[in-house]
Amino acid sequence: MSLLANALRSLRRGRSRGAESASGTGGDVADNLRAKFARRLRGEGVEIGALASPLWLPRGARARYVDKFDYEKLCAHNPDVPPERIRRPDVVCDTMTLDLLPDHAYDFVIACHLLEHAHDPIRALLAWHRVLKPGGLALCIVPDARYTFDRGRPLTSLDHLLWDFASAGTEMKRLSDLAHVAECNLNMHASLDARSAIELGWRILEDSYDTHFHVWTHDSLRAQLESLIADYGLPFVLLESACDEQVEMLFLLEAAPADPARFRLVDGVVPRATR
Repeated sequence: MSLLANALRSLRRGRSRGAESASGTGGDVADNLRAKFARRLRGEGVEIGALASPLWLPRGARARYVDKFDYEKLCAHNPDVPPERIRRPDVVCDTMTLDLLPDHAYDFVIACHLLEHAHDPIRALLAWHRVLKPGGLALCIVPDARYTFDRGRPLTSLDHLLWDFASAGTEMKRLSDLAHVAECNLNMHASLDARSAIELGWRILEDSYDTHFHVWTHDSLRAQLESLIADYGLPFVLLESACDEQVEMLFLLEAAPADPARFRLVDGVVPRATR
């Protein structure tokens, strides 16, 4: 298996480790937490990047499935997953901006082990708000770095999230993304050194632009979401959060009746890359 295929496989294994609950009815802590949060969902929604592990939904909730790749490419990228298990996407679009989804159309958004893959998490959060109806819910499930292959990597800071958002489209931003891919590669694969991790990083950026760009614990991500809401106008209310102390953490956000375009960066506090 090539290093590129192995890297993508390792990322998917990390995701599926926390995504094995099918009905939320078992005794496992993760199952119970997922069921507790999912039971709040009602109406018509979307799940982003379900692959072979769509989240269990309660009666009265229905989801369309969104992915960045079509079914054939998902199968090609995941040759060890039986094709019949892979969820065929209803919509293929940019999974960070959700560019093909209409505004204010959905009652809920599910993003399971997705936010850490977004190279600009604030932009992803604003896209969720854009497609949600006022009062709609975003269920965000993220791996806790203390329990995954991200252990030992530096935690993402709030300043870094703000810089990513302010520096979108710049060469410095792309270089920063490369550094994150290489760091994730090096942490996952003992056979790599710094140079080969960077070389593999370029291949991943060109092939899928996919890695764990960002690394959080429950406490660090909760604090950042609270600050983004209170200090920068992120148009959500954080309703609830929890960590299973095994793999993942869950956050339930409610879309506030505000224009996501009004998300504000404080001049002079958040620098933007100059090139």
